[in-house]
Amino acid sequence: MSSKAKILKRMEKGERLDGRKDFCSYIFDLKKEMRLSDWNMAAHSNSLIIAGSETTATVLSALTYYLCRTPQVYDRLKEEVRSRYKRSDEITSLTATFPYLTAVIHEALRIFPPIPFGMPRIVPPGGDTVDGMFIPGGVRIFLFFPSLPYHPLAGGGDKMC
Repeated sequence: MSSKAKILKRMEKGERLDGRKDFCSYIFDLKKEMRLSDWNMAAHSNSLIIAGSETTATVLSALTYYLCRTPQVYDRLKEEVRSRYKRSDEITSLTATFPYLTAVIHEALRIFPPIPFGMPRIVPPGGDTVDGMFIPGGVRIFLFFPSLPYHPLAGGGDKMC
């Protein structure tokens, strides 16, 4: 069954009987406001499913791999987390800020972006220039995420904090 057929079938079901919202509920709430077509609904649903599943596992695997390869980063991270609290009841959403952990996560995302393919964009009417090359309006282009971390403007190379 195609993505479009699946989302249309889910739309026919309407709200869940238990009243709980799933990710489709939020898209459906915005359908009229954003004037989304059935094609748009299918495209957004595909993106959300991919963004919320395999990408999480991928980035956690990459993070674990790079932490194992850089023991000095692992040791510093371990120290930041373990020295923060003496008891578990001290942990709250307001106190659970870890600057080094945040930096490590951002670095893992930079080195190993979890999106394995390009995200489509349509060049606006009148065209635009990308990296010195003119692209006519209406052309579909893709930004290939896995290559971005190696671009000099993104820091380039293979470093971990």
